[in-house]
Amino acid sequence: MGRRGIEIDGRGVFDANAVANYNAVSSGDLHDAYRSQHQGGVMVMHSSDITFNDTYERNAKQWNYETHSAHSVTFNNIKALTPYQQPWVDGTELASGQDITANGVFTLGNDDAFASGHHNPSNGFTPLASGVWNNFKLGTSSADVQGYVNAVGAYDTVSDDLGFDSNQWDNEDSKNISVSNTLNWTVNGGNAIRLGYQTNGYKLTVYTFDNFNSLSAPAGGILAMNNSNTYPRIQSIVVKNSSVDNSRYTSGPISVNGGNGTTQTVTADQQANYGYAPNPDGSGATYSYTKSPIGAVNLDNVWFSKQNTGNTITGVTNATLNNLRVAGQLVEYTSQLPLTTSGVGTLNTTYTDGNGQTQNVKAGALTSGDTWVGAWTGDQTSNNSSDLTLITRNTGGGLMGEQYTTGSGGGKLSYIQFPLGSLTRSPSQATLHLTYVGHRYSSVPSTDTDQLLVQPVSDTTCTGGGTSCPVNTMTWQNRPSFTATSSSVAKSATFTLGSTLILEGGGTHQGNAIDGRDITVDITSFVQNAYAAHQSTLLLAVGDTGTNHELRFVSSEGATGSGKLTNATADMAPGLTVTP
Repeated sequence: MGRRGIEIDGRGVFDANAVANYNAVSSGDLHDAYRSQHQGGVMVMHSSDITFNDTYERNAKQWNYETHSAHSVTFNNIKALTPYQQPWVDGTELASGQDITANGVFTLGNDDAFASGHHNPSNGFTPLASGVWNNFKLGTSSADVQGYVNAVGAYDTVSDDLGFDSNQWDNEDSKNISVSNTLNWTVNGGNAIRLGYQTNGYKLTVYTFDNFNSLSAPAGGILAMNNSNTYPRIQSIVVKNSSVDNSRYTSGPISVNGGNGTTQTVTADQQANYGYAPNPDGSGATYSYTKSPIGAVNLDNVWFSKQNTGNTITGVTNATLNNLRVAGQLVEYTSQLPLTTSGVGTLNTTYTDGNGQTQNVKAGALTSGDTWVGAWTGDQTSNNSSDLTLITRNTGGGLMGEQYTTGSGGGKLSYIQFPLGSLTRSPSQATLHLTYVGHRYSSVPSTDTDQLLVQPVSDTTCTGGGTSCPVNTMTWQNRPSFTATSSSVAKSATFTLGSTLILEGGGTHQGNAIDGRDITVDITSFVQNAYAAHQSTLLLAVGDTGTNHELRFVSSEGATGSGKLTNATADMAPGLTVTP
């Protein structure tokens, strides 16, 4: 505390020696601020021009690496391992400070991978502050007098050693905090990035994260402003080239909540007894300020492991989401990252297409599953949901060939499913998009024409007489049963077959050329009916009108992943666009 111009280098180990403090909740020296003073691993407090190079800390009782009202602090290639399931052990907790850089961070903790804006972590206990007595049930028949005496002793000891009390640990705004090249595991609870939990009326301004990687945090991903007391005013948050493993989340991983223009009050008692930001006029009297929006939020090339609902951005002047990935797929449709917004001045959601061009994320859905099924004897029991292409071929027996039963012909149908959960109202228009690969027969002129036919179907009414034929197990013998009529189907515009040939064979056709045309079908009524019926998904059967034209289209597996079609891009996957 109160130091400047210090550099610490080498492979030395800071051992916080907290193992003995990991006790049951009902006994021992617990982590709660009102029971004992905060004990971190490596703490930089009220100091400046401090550098840590290649240092290792372990066994923190509470936070691993942390700063409090520090200036110009640099952490290079630091490690922190606290593997015990104890709350409060953040990977890096830059509670407050200015011009702080952490580059090269490897942590194992039990709470937030990174956090900032948790001011005065031990202000939960000030001996005569209002509310503290209640924690120890003083004045009741079950009073914990000894616990209170122990806490007073700890409080007085630490305050005497530091020369000031807990309320003065964090006593200024935070700004210019940069974190890069990290790998952070969380064992017990916490978030990937948490900003603004307990700022006590101070400001948080510019935060930048680059190549920040969080694993296994169960609570949240990028979390800002879920404050427990006062609203912090943030200027900007940038997260780029980063990843968040949200496999344990139940919602999120984005929750950014800025101000809404209402008034925030800081009382005289909060200033006097709990370390809240003082009245700017120096009087200590109760004062108010406006909860202003976050200036800018920029998420660029950020990867999330799982799709969840419950993503929110509120109270932000400018928000930009670019090249986000969810479950390994580039976000091209709004359904891939369901997002609720309010009080956002400008929202830009974009991605880079296969040609390197920036495109707006489309309102609608990427397929959640697709397959094709074949009527030929050798195809009838095969599930093709992992194939790189979808196939249609009409050999008769119903308008789409859906009634064919003999097994000697080569009829084929494709089935495509879309999630509808992101729809907030019935769309005025809905369009199916399929990327055309090519056709089978060299004997068919390239000028021949065909037309796609599409009909909604149910995977609970099946040809095998059963009530379950989902995409991932569907075969010709057990697939949705339906009858296509001229009034029940939607049709694409007529298109020529073109000169790209995809010959029959058992291979994946991975290296084949791709025609690349976007074949569209207006399916507005299908989506409107599904929405009105409160369906969570829409399953479509897709065939063609041509006689013995075998056509191929890019499947979801063919568009992305290490084994995709060589010439395919992510935006070639089957998609559904909607107009509100």
